[in-house]
Amino acid sequence: MIFGSSMVVVGLNGGVASGKSFVSSCFEELGAHRIDADQVAHEVLQNADVIDRIVDHFGDDVIQGDGQIDRKRLGKIVFGGTGDAELDHLESIVHPEIRIRIRSQMELLRKSADVELLVLDIPLLFEGEYDQHCDYVIFVDANLNVRQQRAKLRGWSDDELEKRESRQLSVEEKKLRSDVVINNSGSKESTARQLAEFCQKLGLEVPASYRALYRISSNDTLSNTDPPNGCR
Repeated sequence: MIFGSSMVVVGLNGGVASGKSFVSSCFEELGAHRIDADQVAHEVLQNADVIDRIVDHFGDDVIQGDGQIDRKRLGKIVFGGTGDAELDHLESIVHPEIRIRIRSQMELLRKSADVELLVLDIPLLFEGEYDQHCDYVIFVDANLNVRQQRAKLRGWSDDELEKRESRQLSVEEKKLRSDVVINNSGSKESTARQLAEFCQKLGLEVPASYRALYRISSNDTLSNTDPPNGCR
């Protein structure tokens, strides 16, 4: 655990469309606080200065009728080409502001005596070195076929999934650098049980409402005598 803090910080990572959002929502049901980098990015894209800088580079076509950024259209531009220049430029605009906001939120939560568990749902967890602020890093595992099916529900082709994944560390590298692996290729109940086991190992209580929602009996979770391996 990070010295000087009673709050446990867990970072989530995994392949694109592996189901990290579901895992982080389960953690919230378990009582954790969550910082969602996608939500932070959405807030950053509503900043007037950021909008102006994006329009200056990408043109008025990325603006919706309400004056906000059309994220789907912008995504098609930065992930649809053969090179990375457009995506690099977008990241140079938004990533510094995202980092400032995430760090600010973490500091506020760290000062709260009520926060026992904080989950960082950040796609570029290792690339942005956010893992250095984590006590544990969880890899959300799902096979490629499952991820491709989930990506299609977002309107992404296999090529776009591959393009997005090429901008990140390989799935194998992420898994190797993580402390805990959660298999998210099966049912929601299966994933929820694994997270309950993880929390119980940390000595955290699994709420009765969570057990009821995912049909977990008191005999389904492991002993809390052995904490997860890889404590930082």
